[in-house]
Amino acid sequence: MFGFISLLPLLLILFLIYIFMEKSSTKDKVALLKNFYLYTVSFVALMMIIVSSYSLIDLGLKTWVFTDAENFNRYYDYDYEKPVIDADGTKIEMTQEEKEQKIQAAKEKEEQNKRSQTQRDLSQYIAMLIVAIPVFTAHWMMVRKKEKQA
Repeated sequence: MFGFISLLPLLLILFLIYIFMEKSSTKDKVALLKNFYLYTVSFVALMMIIVSSYSLIDLGLKTWVFTDAENFNRYYDYDYEKPVIDADGTKIEMTQEEKEQKIQAAKEKEEQNKRSQTQRDLSQYIAMLIVAIPVFTAHWMMVRKKEKQA
């Protein structure tokens, strides 16, 4: 899908070359350019709606249905194994309780990071929908209006 979107600039250039090489009136060229613009913007906005809808559904399923889909250990428990060196250069051994506290702190930080990432993703997908739906609707209504006039 994104491969096609990356080809849009090339297709636009080829389309513009075709329009201006053609032996038709300026009015026809302008009408053709307007149609191309309306269909292109409608297509891109529709793709944004599809991608953000898919992402919202995926996020919702991972959050409420398949809750273990995101539960893999990403926290770094090796931090407690690093030697703690005192100011005078002596190595301080950590007790088992201190090690467990560090592991627990790492797990809590990972949970907080996971919640933050979920909220970031959610706000991005909703913002995409808020922008894409009106853009698509407005441009598609213009396309429909032009088709009815023709």
